Amino acid sequence: FFRKTRHSNFGELGEAVKSLLDDYQRQTATHDVSKLSSVEEMQAFMEKFPELKSQSHNVSKHVAIMGELARLVDVCSLMDVSQFEQELACADDHSAHYRELMDKLRSPAVKIPDKLRLGMLYALRYEDNGNVNAVKSAMEEGGVLPEQIELIDQILRYAGRGVRGPGLYGEKAENAMQKFTKSILTSVQGVSNVYAQHVPVLMDTIRSACRGKLAREPYPYAMG
Repeated sequence: FFRKTRHSNFGELGEAVKSLLDDYQRQTATHDVSKLSSVEEMQAFMEKFPELKSQSHNVSKHVAIMGELARLVDVCSLMDVSQFEQELACADDHSAHYRELMDKLRSPAVKIPDKLRLGMLYALRYEDNGNVNAVKSAMEEGGVLPEQIELIDQILRYAGRGVRGPGLYGEKAENAMQKFTKSILTSVQGVSNVYAQHVPVLMDTIRSACRGKLAREPYPYAMG
């Protein structure tokens, strides 16, 4: 079970645990003690009993772990934080993002590592037209340590607009018509999972390369 689900997200893990529970319930339903009517059936049940008992322990353990994970997700507001992370990565709406970020930085329900991560994501997207200094102040008021807040400047030096390659937030990677078309399609079709909207820029780069549509300026090449 661990090998199959160790890279699964929270929703997929929940489905896997439910499948484990359903399978156990199906097996126990076929071994109802009240329905045993012969010595042979009793013997077969006793032979199967250790396996059922072991499976019961295994299912109970995974259900308990899933329950604790669900509790932590709720206590730490991780579903809300995760959705906002996706919006910061995929949408360009500074006014709404700034308001929501400030609310989360002030919220005692949002944990310090999550506040730090949200602040860094905001800085990467809105380093030019955003209020990064105000965000830093709000992070400090929200309990983020000064040495952690310094990571914002470090990540901008490492991956800010002036040093990173094109395409992280759509800049220069698409022309205006392509960006407009993608925006319209997203608004009409919606997204199947708000917690998995983001597609790594590397994925788009590989797809463009396979289609022969990579722009020459950011991706120069020489004929062999």
